[in-house]
Amino acid sequence: MHWLLNTFFSIKVLLNILFLLILFSFSSIVYFTNEERLTDKQGEDFQEQLQTRLELLSQIREHFGYGGIIHHFKNYLLRQQVSYRERFNQSFIQLQAALSQYKTLPNLAAEETKTIDEIIKVARKYNENIAVIEKLIQANQSIPQIDAVVKIDDSPALSALSTITAQFNDYVHQQGAKLEKRAQWARQLVFANIIAMMIVISIFLIWLIRHISGYLGKAVNIANNIATGNLANAIDTIPHNEIGQLLQSLAHMQTQLRERFAEDKRIAEEALRINRALDWVTTSILITDNAYKVIYCNETAQRLFQAKQDEIRQELPWFDANHLLDNTIEVFHRDPTHQYQLLSQLVDSHHSTITIGKLTLDHTITPIVNAAGERLGLVIEFRDRTLEVATEQEINHVIYAASQGDFQQRLNLEDKSGFFKSFSEGLNRIMDFTQSAVGDMMRIAAALATGDLSQQIETHYVGAFHQLKMILISPLIN
Repeated sequence: MHWLLNTFFSIKVLLNILFLLILFSFSSIVYFTNEERLTDKQGEDFQEQLQTRLELLSQIREHFGYGGIIHHFKNYLLRQQVSYRERFNQSFIQLQAALSQYKTLPNLAAEETKTIDEIIKVARKYNENIAVIEKLIQANQSIPQIDAVVKIDDSPALSALSTITAQFNDYVHQQGAKLEKRAQWARQLVFANIIAMMIVISIFLIWLIRHISGYLGKAVNIANNIATGNLANAIDTIPHNEIGQLLQSLAHMQTQLRERFAEDKRIAEEALRINRALDWVTTSILITDNAYKVIYCNETAQRLFQAKQDEIRQELPWFDANHLLDNTIEVFHRDPTHQYQLLSQLVDSHHSTITIGKLTLDHTITPIVNAAGERLGLVIEFRDRTLEVATEQEINHVIYAASQGDFQQRLNLEDKSGFFKSFSEGLNRIMDFTQSAVGDMMRIAAALATGDLSQQIETHYVGAFHQLKMILISPLIN
């Protein structure tokens, strides 16, 4: 029989034979199966009707009694709160809907309809009296006075609920027994035919499985080897049937995985080079995913935030420079809602400055977008401008003092280096020179004002200061 498995479409042929066996076996029990199906359908319909009735009865009890209109009616009477009136209205509407739907159910006896009408009658009386309560409350009537007016005898409705429950139980018992008897009869007729069908099919399946399992076992072993990373399996694509097609697919998958792993390795190595380069650039860089969770923080950013952690915590006590990864950018903001709205609409680089206590940070946020135009995350570049801003403020203070005639202010050089130190030294020299010149001019002007012509300016000035000097000392020379 092995030759069958080595021919094209042989497995399909065998499966067709199996299908014919099953069809032949079933043909002998078509009538009984149809009968059982009809019985099952009737049972399902009955179960559906029971479920519907049960749910409606549950809704009627829920919205009528405790937790329903009676409960809310009494609470409204005693507490006189509008919320109970609203709850009553909601329960009344739901109760009406449940009662109306119950009356439309099939196979509903006249006695059940009459019982439902009793409940509807009492419910409507409650609905009428809830409006009376509201008017009496507005008329400042006492609770006992209101209760005497709106008191309702709900015993007919409660009795009706008990009656309809008993009617439901009788209906379930009678119909259930009838359907069970019919179903049992159908099952007994079908049972013998099913046994015969199972024996024939089982024999054929055992033979088919024994001859196919060898090839399938080989395919499973290859699949397991591929799953464990072994991509050097020798795959024989014979037999020329569906199993052979499966083996061909495994061989194709193995080749594709080899190529993909090689490409993934190349991409991973390229990403590693970029990652190492970012680790050592002088710019502080954070990268987030599309949910704004930090997935990368380079060494420069780590050093910056660790050095400034105490200052940041004065404004953001929860900030922890050692646990930035896997945290969202919420750690940088008291109220991140506005920031999220801005970022969700970001399509290009956005530059802004944030101030946290005395710390001033320039940051540029750029969306990361793939070739398909899908956003993958954000890259955020930080630059610490705290010293620069402090120096700007200090320079502005000195210049403003000079503009007010105070030339004694100087820039502090101890906390500066590089360009800011050179610039500060130059400005201090200008202030020294200007203070000296102004002092000399004031001294000569004061001497001239008192007729003292003995004063001289020894300092050598150039430009406009030299001209001013010569103008002031010309009376002394002449």
